[in-house]
Amino acid sequence: MNNLFFVVDHNHKDKRAGALCKILKTKGYEVGPVAREGKNNIYVLMPRDPTPTNILPNSVVVDFKYLSSCEDFVLENNHLTALAFVKHILKPESFKGKNILIMGYGKLTIQLEPVLVGAKLSILNFNRAKCFVLDEKYGDRHFFEYAPLENFDIIINTIPSQVVGEAELKKAKGKVKIYELASAPYGFNFGKLNPEKFGYQIEPSLPGRFLPTLAANAIYNVLEAKFIKCTGTNCAIEKQSVVFGITGCSCCYASLLSTIKQFTVKYNVLPIMSVSANQTTRFVEIESFKKEIEEITGHRVAVNIQQAERFSADKSIQAVVICPCSGNTMAKISHAITDTPVIMAAKAVTRNNKPCVVAFSTNDGIGNNFENVGRLINKKNYYVVPFNQDDYKAKPNSLAYNPELVFATVEAAIEGRQLQPIIYVK
Repeated sequence: MNNLFFVVDHNHKDKRAGALCKILKTKGYEVGPVAREGKNNIYVLMPRDPTPTNILPNSVVVDFKYLSSCEDFVLENNHLTALAFVKHILKPESFKGKNILIMGYGKLTIQLEPVLVGAKLSILNFNRAKCFVLDEKYGDRHFFEYAPLENFDIIINTIPSQVVGEAELKKAKGKVKIYELASAPYGFNFGKLNPEKFGYQIEPSLPGRFLPTLAANAIYNVLEAKFIKCTGTNCAIEKQSVVFGITGCSCCYASLLSTIKQFTVKYNVLPIMSVSANQTTRFVEIESFKKEIEEITGHRVAVNIQQAERFSADKSIQAVVICPCSGNTMAKISHAITDTPVIMAAKAVTRNNKPCVVAFSTNDGIGNNFENVGRLINKKNYYVVPFNQDDYKAKPNSLAYNPELVFATVEAAIEGRQLQPIIYVK
């Protein structure tokens, strides 16, 4: 067990950090604020913790974005949020007999329903698929997309989006108390709320503030189930994977190693090269370059279509990134031509409905290849790293991706969204 070292920020205001440290120590693990060389380091980040800049290679970063993808954790965290809200914020004596509107009918609302005993609940729902069930359950106290806010004493928002407009807010007559349980950007523009009509409280991180030990135990359960696999003293850390495809734009290779290192902090990186990339040019000595990649990732660089096809069976793969992506590769992908290892890797991953992120680097991006740029931007499961004209005077048709935005684009793509703006200005 002493092969594992947990890095948790002791100074964070969220009390879960300290509680988690205590739990880990009672389980026999080493814990500290700084990673250790020679250890399997697991960084556990509380909400709003910035990702450390000095993360050691081959470490795992567990943040709340990852935790929110674990169904058991989400269920327990919502349960604790509801308990903490009723016990420490709203309090039973303040809501019994009151008309309460809950905005949104998701996992958190389902946990709020049984603890708001004695209140008259109504639901403002924005999901048409849930209308029949809620009509059966709440009758005329179920509202779809619009509710008469002026009829309620208390409003609880669970939707992280501003779904109520200013016109609706102006209709409120008496003092309405609003509790914000969603994350930013929240359900209300609180700068527009009239303080004479509304009392507004944002209540973030309720489990961490009021039930830290129970909340920390929920985090530990994820760590134990997903990352800690020990037999005696032999421990292994499981990571999700990203395929990193390299095509024949060797002029971009100088910045590539630092980009790959950035990915290894969070992901198991599986490198693959196209045939045109797997050769020495005036920019790179290919064998030493491949050796550096293999040392950084811990994997041999795949170089043929047969190796690429196997990616389709690897369920740990979350995305494939083609960086750099040459104009030739871009044109082939947009026309469904699969005759290189990197394009086959993209096909293998996207067939599982996972994203492919493309980092353009081509001298004819707004020349002969311009139509292919448009095709890829609009192609299902494909996303692009923000780009610009890298040298509009000497090479007016040239497009180049922003190396600083590759990782962020992949993270956004895994969430199903395109990082914006697509065209950036230096």
